[in-house]
Amino acid sequence: MLHTKNGWMNQSAMKIWLESVLIPYVNGNPALLLMDSYESHKSQEILDFLKLHQNIHLGIIVGGSTSYARPLDVKLNRSFKNVCRQKSIVYTNAMLKALNEIEERTKPKHSEKILKGIILLLLVFKCFSKSSDDNLSKRL
Repeated sequence: MLHTKNGWMNQSAMKIWLESVLIPYVNGNPALLLMDSYESHKSQEILDFLKLHQNIHLGIIVGGSTSYARPLDVKLNRSFKNVCRQKSIVYTNAMLKALNEIEERTKPKHSEKILKGIILLLLVFKCFSKSSDDNLSKRL
């Protein structure tokens, strides 16, 4: 799984994704790659890299028009992210409540496991919040 430290796409992550996912997937067949106008998508390094793969045609979606060109990003992905975010909050609150109850009973072995689970959930939640559509709209 590929990720960046802050959860945002950058040039090196974009190039790794192109090399390890897109290029093997299209396997030399013609393909249209539609991307929004985020800087790492249209950097000179990425454009030069894509020129080496003439079967991949690039389309940059003009800022502010993502909802028209990529309706799944607005309707499906946003809904999915919201559900995941809400479920992770409910689950994290339940884990925190359980941790408090366990700490009251002074069973550190169990509370340590729960704490590790909460930390993992918070990292997942951070990824969702970093890539939320609200942040996307601010970038466009």
